[in-house]
Amino acid sequence: MIKPFVSFMFLLLSMLFVMLTHTLLYPYQKSRHSLHSITQLTHMAPLSLSINYDASIHNTTYPEMPTLSKMDFVYER
Repeated sequence: MIKPFVSFMFLLLSMLFVMLTHTLLYPYQKSRHSLHSITQLTHMAPLSLSINYDASIHNTTYPEMPTLSKMDFVYER
């Protein structure tokens, strides 16, 4: 009973260590800079990675109104 517990804890601790090192060592500024330079090069609106895409086809609150996607507000100029 002790051996499976120890191996499972070792697995969990190693996963935690890998996630922590990835968080500390990942070059966020480099990826943000490359994404920004791509949007400047293509003359498109910058991407928003924090808003979910709303793919619903019906407006449940007001059914008579046409639906608006959340992404319409993000890419609006």
